[in-house]
Formats: sequence, C-alpha cells, structure tokens
Amino acid sequence: YEAPNIATLATGTTFQEVSKEKISHYKVPLPSLEKQKEIIAELETYEQQIKMAKQNIVSLEQKIQNRLKTLWKIEE
Repeated sequence: YEAPNIATLATGTTFQEVSKEKISHYKVPLPSLEKQKEIIAELETYEQQIKMAKQNIVSLEQKIQNRLKTLWKIEE
C-alpha cells in the first residue's frame, strides 16, 4: 500500500480542504481487530500512567507548599 499525498488533492484559498468526492475512492488500510485491541490496551496503559503522574505532580506541589509554609512560618 502506498499512501497518496493528500496535500496535493487540497483546494481552496482561505483554507485548504480535500473534498469527500476526491478522497472517497482511496482505501485506508486498517490493522486487524486483534492489533487494534493491542493498540488500545497500550494507549490505555499510557493514559493511566499520565493520570498517575498528574496526581503525583499535585501531591508534590502540595508538599512543596507545605514545606515553604513551614520554612517561612506562613499561616493560612
């Protein structure tokens, strides 16, 4: 399978677009359902890692604030 250069199909002056008519006859290969499920599982793992990292950042930021308050004896 060789992908067409979609940009060469685009027309328009304000913004470039590719019409449904021009692109509809191209076939886009998809991975097997098994491979799609593997990809989804991998992406979900990354999403979970991102979520945990964000929670860790919030926790660490709070620890920093608490430590600064202790150092500077700042009252809330």
